[in-house]
Amino acid sequence: MDVEELDVMEGKIVAAVFTSLAVVFAGVSGSSINSDVDEVLPEEDSPLNKFTSSFDILNRLMALPEPTKEATVTVNLSDQHDINVQASKLEVEGLESLEGATAVSSGTEIGLTNFNGNIVMMKNETELLGSAQGFYTEELNVTSSTPINQKVQTDYILAENVSNSEYSLQASNMKVISQNGSTSISRSSTSVEITAFQGDIEFRPEINQVLFEGKVDKVKAGSATFSGEDN
Repeated sequence: MDVEELDVMEGKIVAAVFTSLAVVFAGVSGSSINSDVDEVLPEEDSPLNKFTSSFDILNRLMALPEPTKEATVTVNLSDQHDINVQASKLEVEGLESLEGATAVSSGTEIGLTNFNGNIVMMKNETELLGSAQGFYTEELNVTSSTPINQKVQTDYILAENVSNSEYSLQASNMKVISQNGSTSISRSSTSVEITAFQGDIEFRPEINQVLFEGKVDKVKAGSATFSGEDN
């Protein structure tokens, strides 16, 4: 076996190892594989990057489909969920202070920019866990990386411009409606799988409801499937 063949084989082995690690991390954390692959891939200046073809193939395999169908998905959750969002803006009704290293107090509501983290709706309060690249009020706009570990009593949260993500939820009932209203699916006591979503998400902790409004690729509720594929 010559040197070139050894390089190709080694590249395939390295890619396989990274894939296995990503799957393991995803299983342990309960998060999607897409975000965990980035954690185990080599640094930009690593010599392992000579195997770029293998990693490009891996990235394509792991990428989510592009959402194409405009729809609204309303999910009344049957239990507590940690819902991950990457949003350009996060508006939280009643959030007038930020705790932590950068303590902020405001007489008006504080919004977060480029929020990346989890929203946990609980019975009496909602927890925000993650980070933001900045925050703003009616009179102030600050660009500063800020860790977020906050509990707040709120009835409404809006995550704007959520990046392409997938979601797995348990619903007491759910409904998906196409943009023009020509197609709808309703189900009770079901699992809900959204394979790809891009748009805005409204959180209503008081009634344990999450509303997705934007583009989807596919929504599966039990045996019923709403597909974003063109008919």
